[in-house]
Amino acid sequence: MFKVTPANFARLWRQRTILGIIFFIGVTMGMLLVALLGVQLTRVESSFNPAYTIDTLHPVALENLEIDRAEILATDRQQIIDRVRAFFERYGSPMAPYVEILVDQSYACGGNYRVLVGIAGSESGLGKVPYKLYNPFGYLNGVQYASWEEALTDLSCKISQQHISKCGEDLRCLALRYAGPSDDLNLFISKVAWFMGQV
Repeated sequence: MFKVTPANFARLWRQRTILGIIFFIGVTMGMLLVALLGVQLTRVESSFNPAYTIDTLHPVALENLEIDRAEILATDRQQIIDRVRAFFERYGSPMAPYVEILVDQSYACGGNYRVLVGIAGSESGLGKVPYKLYNPFGYLNGVQYASWEEALTDLSCKISQQHISKCGEDLRCLALRYAGPSDDLNLFISKVAWFMGQV
């Protein structure tokens, strides 16, 4: 049995005091570390702009390199067009011959070709079942066009400027802006995301 004597009491008091001080220092250091990391994370988060995607950052990153930027961008552009066209052909889309228009117009008008592909996939199965003639996006309750070329030239730019440039790849924002009030927003988002993931 342990007897509490003045000597034992003093030794226990010192041990507990030392442990308390060590614990206090550890907690204080942990709080300081969390505060410092929180400040660093806040700085990183505040400098992050979700509107900049890999597609939009890539050309900017190449500006300072000593290489022919136009040649690389042309190569990247062609790879994107080839990848999207291959998917459209595999999917049986009648828009496959016009992929170049969709990609070029999306970039020229501040959009993202992947989001346009997602919308066209969700709204019309990539043009297989357009709501109205040559309108793969179901835009403006199915405005009609004379050809895929005319439709993609006009609609890729309009949708990019009016919707995609404002939402980027934030599909919830896009669904709220683009999908009709009777649409199931979660279904719209999942369909668009699936088609985007294919290209």
